[in-house]
Parts: sequence; C-alpha cells; structure tokens
Amino acid sequence: MGYSTLGKRPEQPLERAFIVCTRYSASRKAPDFENLAASFKPLLDGLVNVRVLIDDNQDVIGQPEYHWEKCPRGEGRVVMEVSEVGAWAWAW
Repeated sequence: MGYSTLGKRPEQPLERAFIVCTRYSASRKAPDFENLAASFKPLLDGLVNVRVLIDDNQDVIGQPEYHWEKCPRGEGRVVMEVSEVGAWAWAW
C-alpha cells in the first residue's frame, strides 16, 4: 500500500472521504457482495496505516461503493479511488 500511494498522499490524513473500490478479475461471474466488500478490508486498513485516512470507520468513510469488472486473464487488479469530502456532505 505504501508504494502505490507515494506522491498521492494528502499532507494530513483525511478526516472524511468517499471511496470507490473496484476489483477487476477474469472470473466468469461477479463475487457475492459480502466477499467483494470483505476483500477490500485489508486495503482500507492500509490506507489508515500509510496516513491517507485518519481511520476507516463509518464516520470517516461512510459507505464505500464496491464494484466488480471482468477483465482478461492476467490483468486482474484492484483500484481504490479516494476523494476528500467536506463536512457539509455528511449532514444529509
């Protein structure tokens, strides 16, 4: 996680963020939602460890979006898009 965030980390860990998690794999069908979401838990923890996020609790990241995309064999990967969110966005 550290290497993949070099040059992209905020000066201070984000106190509120919106995260879109996408898993690309060559599987014939998408994984069930629970396993898809669970597969990103270590990566979310990694964002806290490298100080991109102040924490990965619901107050900080709300409800991330989880997606699965089919890709050619050998091109599997995960992508996490992290966007800072202002305090006003959480007051709905």
